[in-house]
Amino acid sequence: MQTKMAIYLGKAFKRSARESLLSTSMIALALLVSAPMAHAAAVSITLTQNGTATAGGSVDFDATITNLTSSTIFLTGSRGSAPSPLSVDVTNFGIYLQLNSPVSLGPGQSLKNIDAFTVAIGSSATSGLYGGSFSVLGGANESAGDLLGSANFQTNVSVGAAQQALQWSAAEQYDQGVDTSVAMHPSGLVLEVHQSHAVGNFGLWYRVGMVNGPSVTWGGSQSLGLSEGSWPNFAISKEGYVIFVRSSGQFKSGSELRYQVGKIDPYGGINQSITWLHYGDWDAGFHSSIAINDNGVIVGVHETGHSSTGLYYRVGHLTNPARGDYSVTWDSGPYGVHYDDGINPHIALNNKNEVVEVHQVTGESLLHYRRGTVSGGTIHFAGSQRYDNDAVRPAVALLDSGLVVELHAGTYARTGQLSTTNSQLIDWSNSVKISNHEGTYPPGTYPAVATNGAYVVGTWEYHFDGITGQLFYSVAGIP
Repeated sequence: MQTKMAIYLGKAFKRSARESLLSTSMIALALLVSAPMAHAAAVSITLTQNGTATAGGSVDFDATITNLTSSTIFLTGSRGSAPSPLSVDVTNFGIYLQLNSPVSLGPGQSLKNIDAFTVAIGSSATSGLYGGSFSVLGGANESAGDLLGSANFQTNVSVGAAQQALQWSAAEQYDQGVDTSVAMHPSGLVLEVHQSHAVGNFGLWYRVGMVNGPSVTWGGSQSLGLSEGSWPNFAISKEGYVIFVRSSGQFKSGSELRYQVGKIDPYGGINQSITWLHYGDWDAGFHSSIAINDNGVIVGVHETGHSSTGLYYRVGHLTNPARGDYSVTWDSGPYGVHYDDGINPHIALNNKNEVVEVHQVTGESLLHYRRGTVSGGTIHFAGSQRYDNDAVRPAVALLDSGLVVELHAGTYARTGQLSTTNSQLIDWSNSVKISNHEGTYPPGTYPAVATNGAYVVGTWEYHFDGITGQLFYSVAGIP
């Protein structure tokens, strides 16, 4: 008689984290025979969990099965029921067992390290020990069978910062303008820069602010004294040196990149002004992004300054500010280094010299990222990874903890965590909408984001009349 065996998930459970087990440990499940049929010994199963279980993620289990003595055993899988907060409905990101493929077994044989099943964990799950019932059925056909044995399986779910949704404050308007950018200092000082909102006016303006819990207290708007320029953005060092970069023109063709270095008191008031110390050119190009860390490393990315789709980076440092030389020395060489193709690049740098770069695919609503590290004047980029199939105009911030905060057009935000098992990857959460304002132009056009490790500030523009840009901001605390 041919016997069939089915593996299914019964009632699931969650225990205290104090009962947790190592996520990569071997879990030996001895399945005691309750209806022995033709089997002479208990079925023994050893499970090995591969990887770490996180909210919104999944882990695979391999199995070694012994003491199966029937003529031929066919293993099949079925999903069982599970109480809230777990669910067998994959659209709810529940937890379930799924046999990856059917296998057959002859008399006295063992199955070793087969792909047994996958455990998927709900995105809303909290840290703790999750599990369910693992049972073996044997019978003459698929519709009927005797319970040969059962045991519990367990997996320890770890919920890190990347899976914890940031609590963004209600959006507040702080100015009028377009093409905003923002930078933060560990003191809580915020620097914001944008282009004029008036049609035909390309003047650039900035504000100084201070984070005050879930809000920013802003000083008055101040002119940068420039009659034209586009895509302005700031970076601020721990000493209070401000690096300001911009495109020389409004269009890509023939655009040049300019930079300025200034000084501000990072512990001063919100109505102070930046004292400018140096003016220079840094590359041919368009739509740049700049960052600096506590090691004094400067990284910048930008689009090419002509009709192609190239993306370029540079690495540098302030030459010798202690002796009054506030110029930037470009350690990567006299020209930009090509690293990818696309538009709307943005780069973030932490104090471990780790970088995350995001950009949009030219002519597509597709977003990609690259991880990397900086050393010797070079950004050692990993491969390009797709992370959104329907989004545009990204911005990114990176913490020393490896937490990544990303915003993109439409005022959507997501968090991520630098993977510790794969240096190319970021483990992303789902994106969430952080503002419900809607304008006649795509809402939240060209957002910006910055962090000081304790808070993250996002800024963006709305066009309620199709002409005038209204600037808004939101603040989130870092868990």
